[in-house]
Amino acid sequence: MAGKADLVIGRDDEIDRVIRILCRRTKNCAALVGAAGVGKTAIAEGLAQRIVAGKVPSKLAGARVIVLNLTAMVSGTTYVGMFEERMTDFLKKVAAARGKVTLFVDEMHMLLGAGAATGTHMDAANMLKPALARGHIRCLGATTDDECSKYIEKDPALERRFQIVHVEEPSTHSTISILHGLKPRYEMHYGLEILDGTIDAVVHLADRYIAGRRFPDKAIDLIDEAYTRIELGGENTVVAPDNVAQVFHLKVVSGWTGIPIATLNQEESV
Repeated sequence: MAGKADLVIGRDDEIDRVIRILCRRTKNCAALVGAAGVGKTAIAEGLAQRIVAGKVPSKLAGARVIVLNLTAMVSGTTYVGMFEERMTDFLKKVAAARGKVTLFVDEMHMLLGAGAATGTHMDAANMLKPALARGHIRCLGATTDDECSKYIEKDPALERRFQIVHVEEPSTHSTISILHGLKPRYEMHYGLEILDGTIDAVVHLADRYIAGRRFPDKAIDLIDEAYTRIELGGENTVVAPDNVAQVFHLKVVSGWTGIPIATLNQEESV
């Protein structure tokens, strides 16, 4: 999981908390709970990066973070019992690793009901609970606050297996730091230079105009789409801060929000 992941910035406290939970003798499973786009998956990637770098306690040294893809697990299970057989085999292999595997379940609320439509007697959650209760499997899950309330909290037996780690939206200052950390990878991908002033402007624009989405996701998406347009449009290899309005307002923010370009220009010139 660590190989292709971007550098994780500003989440040391959350990663440290996850590590402490995973090293417990009992209840050694953590659930990352926060709004969509705040960076829950990045924390799991940060854990994997710490393990690879050898910056974890001995209990986690040499471990692997493996993603449980519930969609793939259910796919093709057309006969009664197929999902149950797949899931049982998978969990046996994880348990056999004797603590050298940490299971990451993104959208962990999907455990509830996963596989039930195939006619099996148990869904993924009920198959996973006994292994979690015995402490045979370390698990890191991620879900939103709403989905946690709607699904996870309705299953007390599953909920009590996990220690909640709340993941808050990063501030604009933290988001700027995150984008600076990602900057080299985007410059390499697009073959374009991203100036520091551009990053500041991106965060400002996302904060002011992109409602209903969270940092850092909305700022990352904004810079990614804008530089795709720049690359495909054959524009200059350096986007100076004074050109940010044209690149981001006119071509991305207006398209996302429906706000007329003239209105955006007028508001930003005030």
